[in-house]
Amino acid sequence: MILSILIPTLPDRSNLLKRLENILLPQMVEGVEIVKDDRPRGISTGQKRTELISRANGEYVCFVDDDDQIAVYYVSEILKALESKPDCVTFDGWMTTDGGSRVDWSIKLGERYEARRDPDGITRYYRFPNHLCPIKKSIAAQVYFPAKHQGEDYEWAKAINDRGLLKTSVHIPLKLYHYDYRTRK
Repeated sequence: MILSILIPTLPDRSNLLKRLENILLPQMVEGVEIVKDDRPRGISTGQKRTELISRANGEYVCFVDDDDQIAVYYVSEILKALESKPDCVTFDGWMTTDGGSRVDWSIKLGERYEARRDPDGITRYYRFPNHLCPIKKSIAAQVYFPAKHQGEDYEWAKAINDRGLLKTSVHIPLKLYHYDYRTRK
């Protein structure tokens, strides 16, 4: 198994999961698996994420949150990038807050976690590799997600970054992911 796509979800979010699966399932090929955790709210998102990594069979793991969306070429582009066996794969995307205006972002190895105004005057978010990026399972499993419902993803990514666990990456200069931040979960 090459890639495990991990999805933490909740029973009452089945409509969001179905929307995601409508984009993801047609992309599934040999060597790629989807692993979901739909236990109820009593289990923290961080605990679900840590347990999903341990259940994954892929050499690489990445998360897709049930309320986000991916490009129709998400899996194929990632599989091409994984051919060179980097520690992680990074890419570009965009985010909205509660469905509002769009802000582009780029995740790259060596980036700081910040917003910057580019020479074109547009503010973009820059991030070091995080839970959205395919990362070798052997590296991802070295850090547990904090057992909390929010902010667990940043703390995990920061720990991976601060420990210098990622040495090599392939960057896909395409917008593969739409992160829809919701102020009410």
